[in-house]
Amino acid sequence: MNNNYYTNYVGYPDYRMMHHYHTQADIQSHLNAGRANHCFKGYWGGREHTFILTGLQADGTVNIIENGQPGTVHRFDIEGLSYQGIQCPQVTMPTIPTMPTMPSQQCGWVQWQGKWVWACW
Repeated sequence: MNNNYYTNYVGYPDYRMMHHYHTQADIQSHLNAGRANHCFKGYWGGREHTFILTGLQADGTVNIIENGQPGTVHRFDIEGLSYQGIQCPQVTMPTIPTMPTMPSQQCGWVQWQGKWVWACW
């Protein structure tokens, strides 16, 4: 019987992953394996991040590209670093459905009282 509260309670992350500091060797091993400019996921700043790993500085600063923007994060701040593949998945925006129009009308999406509504005029 497992008496560990954290692993028995559904919804909590694996406690062993919490506060695991990635070493220089952890991250450097990915770079040495040819995974520079590949996609990774990690957790820091209260949320999950999907990013491209571009490099590692001697002080432990990890160079990344996230959402097309270059940035840095310290290796101590990254929890649960996981390799995702050569490319990050593409984020697709939902399409707004269009409504049929009458030939004599103009219709379209307009903002009304803070909401987008379909209107014809």
